[in-house]
Amino acid sequence: MIAAVRGITKNGVDLDAVKLPKLEDLDPFDIEPLEDQIRKKFFGISELAASISTAGQATPIIVRETPNGKMPFGLVDGERRLKACLSIKKAVSAVIHDGEMDLRDIHALSVAANFGRQKHDCMEIAKAIHRFRTQKPRKKWREITAIFGKSSAWVQQHYSLMKLHPSIQEWLVPGSSPVMKSRLADSNGSTDANVLTNLGSRKIKARLSFTIALQMVP
Repeated sequence: MIAAVRGITKNGVDLDAVKLPKLEDLDPFDIEPLEDQIRKKFFGISELAASISTAGQATPIIVRETPNGKMPFGLVDGERRLKACLSIKKAVSAVIHDGEMDLRDIHALSVAANFGRQKHDCMEIAKAIHRFRTQKPRKKWREITAIFGKSSAWVQQHYSLMKLHPSIQEWLVPGSSPVMKSRLADSNGSTDANVLTNLGSRKIKARLSFTIALQMVP
């Protein structure tokens, strides 16, 4: 189930050890959930199921073969996606892990797969919705809500951020250092856009919250 890739790229990267896992469409009822799962409560299963039904499963789950188990496969990562596919009786896209794994290895891989994930910030969401609405064929609002697995109000709130000035939108991006340029009237009272204060550009350290940003939407 594993295909090896041979060769060295033009950038000098050795691909000899690279292995491409083969994706399989599995019956979710043939997969045993992770034993001693730390997370006991799973939220948003119905919304995720609606998203998978509409847009498909974006990220495969990871499973391992369990010849001596109760089921043919054991889950390593992706229990929310598995539960969502179970709820709608839809085949689940999976990567079958190659090699022996004990329970400690499985738990370690599961934690690593979840801990490093980065959520989309509100402006990334707003721009994604904008793309859905402007690119042809344009998606309907009900399709977009199903893709995100969120309410219509949630989608509309995020989409409204596109009405903000780009400099305000930048304040919503985590890790950014927006620059505010102050402008000053000259001696004649002119407010020419080319006249800047002698303070120059000032970095804003505090990030604008999503709630406050909504109140600024015209």
